[in-house]
Amino acid sequence: MTNLVESFKNRTRKTRKVLNRKLMYLRIKDKNFTIISNDCWGGEVYKDLGLEYTTPFVGIRLFAPCYIKLIKNIKEYIESPLTWTSVSRYHSVNEELEKRFFPIGLLKDDVEIHFFHEASEAQAQEKWNRRVKRINWDNLFIKFAGDKDLCDEQLIEEFDKLDFPHKICLTGKEYSHLKSTVFVKNYVINGATMYDISRKHFDLAGWLNKEGGQFSPVQRLINKLI
Repeated sequence: MTNLVESFKNRTRKTRKVLNRKLMYLRIKDKNFTIISNDCWGGEVYKDLGLEYTTPFVGIRLFAPCYIKLIKNIKEYIESPLTWTSVSRYHSVNEELEKRFFPIGLLKDDVEIHFFHEASEAQAQEKWNRRVKRINWDNLFIKFAGDKDLCDEQLIEEFDKLDFPHKICLTGKEYSHLKSTVFVKNYVINGATMYDISRKHFDLAGWLNKEGGQFSPVQRLINKLI
């Protein structure tokens, strides 16, 4: 009996997730958007919606100091050649590299990108070059994962001041004095897991429609029903 109940709950969860995904897809008016993210969160948006990656920031990680540096001069950095290094400027990353290999890219020899899911520099380079060409600079969304990877309140405040009309910073702490932050209960550092968690606190479709990330009363009701 217990197994039957658990099986029913699992099927119900899967059905609700599929329905939620379909409704979100239908709500998004312009599906040719580019998300710039410092972790896997951005890639999960495209995967969930079944859309082609129109961003090179898929399956990657940038530590907070590098990410803020990049988005302060985003076009110049992204359009610069990607080079490679075998040694990170971050001690914890070098410790990770002792356990397993992953390519480390550099933009302008200054911003460090960790390609976690690529087996070689050549593979990472090919995907990066292909996806950079798809960037829609006219429909850009900037997402920052705060409270991890050497992020501190000063960097979150710098992010908040940047002149991007559509930006969010997901945090595990409340920063009520900052406009771009979204406090996420049960915050985790894994970007893919964080995607599922954050959608309970943040209206992704509304954000991509440039309507803000706050759920409307109607949308909150729909979320409860499904």
